[in-house]
Amino acid sequence: MAKARVTVSIDEELAARVQELVESGEGESLSSWVGEAIRQRQDRENRLRALQDVVADYEAEFGEITEEDMIAQQRADAASLPAQPAADAALLRQQATRDGAPSR
Repeated sequence: MAKARVTVSIDEELAARVQELVESGEGESLSSWVGEAIRQRQDRENRLRALQDVVADYEAEFGEITEEDMIAQQRADAASLPAQPAADAALLRQQATRDGAPSR
């Protein structure tokens, strides 16, 4: 693939850290790190756009997803998981606080 030479500015700490990683053999060059970061960001943006399209299609067919819908789904998801006492207690406290009950 052809390469384009560009000039960018990054935080000195990031540049130093990447240089350390390159020198230790964990990357080819600063350029390869930047290129990979751009590819990962591009992939992330593509996935987010696809997710937005799915949500838009769903809402066009079934109506807007409300906060209540999301809370109900979180509860259903939590109920389907194996019991984890500490996590269950934290989830119950979070839900109680969100629903207006005082937390302890």
